[in-house]
Parts: sequence; structure tokens; C-alpha cells
Amino acid sequence: FKYLVANRGRRVAKDQLIEVLWPECEPGAASANLKAAAHLLRRTLALGLDGVDTGIVSRCLYVVFADGTYAIDPRVSMWVDAEEFERLWVEGRRLERGGKEAEAARTYEVAEALYQGDYMEDDPYDEWTISRREALKDAYLLILIKLARRKLNTGANEDCILYCQGILARDPCNEDAYRMLMQCHSRLGQRSRAMYWHEACAKALRDAFDVSAEDETRALYGRLRLGETI
Repeated sequence: FKYLVANRGRRVAKDQLIEVLWPECEPGAASANLKAAAHLLRRTLALGLDGVDTGIVSRCLYVVFADGTYAIDPRVSMWVDAEEFERLWVEGRRLERGGKEAEAARTYEVAEALYQGDYMEDDPYDEWTISRREALKDAYLLILIKLARRKLNTGANEDCILYCQGILARDPCNEDAYRMLMQCHSRLGQRSRAMYWHEACAKALRDAFDVSAEDETRALYGRLRLGETI
């Protein structure tokens, strides 16, 4: 079901499904497994949805098979969070390119709230999930950076801190986030916290890649040591 939803709007070949679900299985047994799984999936969906006013004509199969391919029945109306997140990401960039910064920020905020975890995070080692998971994660991190920078530029330092912490939870070596944290805490009068985030940044980069912080990060740290507000 996950694979069919991920490929909604496209028909998935029987052999492709078998390769994804039972790659080590003998062809005859794998084909029988797929047929049984499709039947069980139809029954499960019917039990969950039949009797509910879905606007779907009666006797919907939910999963259809034709010409050697499987697909979600096109009569099924379905809302998928990943698809909506992608739509909001594209819309936010369109608004941003059009100079509508406030509208773009509001769109990004809706997208950020929608992202409740990495794509198919219960299946981290399934090859078919990896590419889209990373693409969605990259988009999410970019959204967080855009929102954090906007908060920083408008003086909403505490909100910026929250966004930066979200960035580091998924990308612990993101220097943009560390620099913004240093600036926010400095502007809040929390110089020791600002200094802490520089040290945390240096350690993360050293441990992960055996590299030093960028010049921009070190320059901010130098200003902190001189007692400046950054």
C-alpha cells in the first residue's frame, strides 16, 4: 500500500512490486504472495471505508489490476501529507521569487508544521524510500533556514532559536544554524550561550569531517570575544 501510494497516479508493474517486496523469493511464490497481498489489501481498505460517505461509486476495488500492473483505484480521493508538503514548498518558492516574502513565509510555516517526521521513517533501509526521503528532508531544512533567517532579520530571536534547533536535530553540522544561534543569543544578552554554540559548531565539524568552521563563523566568534553584540 505504501509503495502504491508513493507512486499514486502511475501504474506499477507486477514485476516491479515483486522486486521491491520479495526480491529473494522464487518467481512463482512471489507472484502468489503479491496476489494474496493485493486481495488482503482490498479487503482491509473496504472494511475501513465501506459505509463511509466517500463519494466513491459502490464496489470500489481500491487497488486495481490491469495489463500486468497495479494502481490505487483512480476513483479513490486521497490526501497524502508528503504530496501536500511538496506542493507548499513549490508554492512558497514561487511566491518568494515573485517578491511576496510575507506570503511565502506563511506558506513555509504551513509546510513546516506539516512535516512530522522523515518520509517513510519506519522503512529507513528500503531502497525505494531513500531518494524521496532525502529530497523531502532537504526541502524541509531549506524551509527551516528560510524561516529562521526571517525571524532573525525581524528581531524574533526566540523563534529563530527554535527553528535553528530544528535544523540541528536533523543536520548537526549546519553552520548557518550555528551562526544564527550565536547571533540570537548575543542579541538576547546571553553571551555565554552564544560562545557555547560556537564551540558546539567547532566540535560537530571536527568530529564529523575533521574540518574547521568557516571564516564567517570564526569572524562572529572573534567579535563575541571582543564583547561585541553580533
